[in-house]
Amino acid sequence: MSKVITMSVYNRPDYTRRCLEALTKCEGIKEYQVFIHVDPGCDEVSEICAGWVNGWDLLMSFNKKRVGCNMNILYAMAHGFEHSDTVIHIEDDILLAPDALKWFEWALDKYKDNKSVFSVSGYSNKEPSEALFFYQQGRSWFTPWGWATWKDRFEPFANIIRLNEKACPDRSWDWITNYGARGGRYEVFPMLSRTKNIGVYGVHTNPIIHQSEQTNTLWAGDPVLMKDVERREFQ
Repeated sequence: MSKVITMSVYNRPDYTRRCLEALTKCEGIKEYQVFIHVDPGCDEVSEICAGWVNGWDLLMSFNKKRVGCNMNILYAMAHGFEHSDTVIHIEDDILLAPDALKWFEWALDKYKDNKSVFSVSGYSNKEPSEALFFYQQGRSWFTPWGWATWKDRFEPFANIIRLNEKACPDRSWDWITNYGARGGRYEVFPMLSRTKNIGVYGVHTNPIIHQSEQTNTLWAGDPVLMKDVERREFQ
């Protein structure tokens, strides 16, 4: 099966550009298929994404009409699961650290048979010591800022998202996932974050929310922080 990353984009060209630039620096990116699903509304976003097609195994899909954040993410991930049993998903305001794909691969393999784990998150707001940079923990929560899951967890999750899109269209997909689709299961996450949320503005965020809930001080994408850190296995 292929290694797959899915990405959902809409109308934030600056974020889209930074997200793609971060992907180019990820270890192992050339081993991945990248599926970008574009919700219409910003030609510049489409042009930015199209500019990367020749460099990667990348496929763009354009929605015929705007479907919104929830369904665009669902369609993107469903597309990814047509090609793989695991999918890493990022939105256009998520940056991946250079070793983020290695983190996801390690955790997806380690927990694939542990049905109490719903997802693998790349995000942490902890400030660990260097000794803990390659350690992981679990939490009874769902964090959407760069995450991955398995096909057998995705299919029931997708059904719940579809039902809630009809019944409660104003609810964000991550709220539905955390309080419904997750079903009490856990996410595992790295002590040192492997993702960074740069989404100060967007459909479900604003500067106040971003500062209080989404930003992190330390992350593995900081070249100064990681300059002299010895690479170790995750554990």
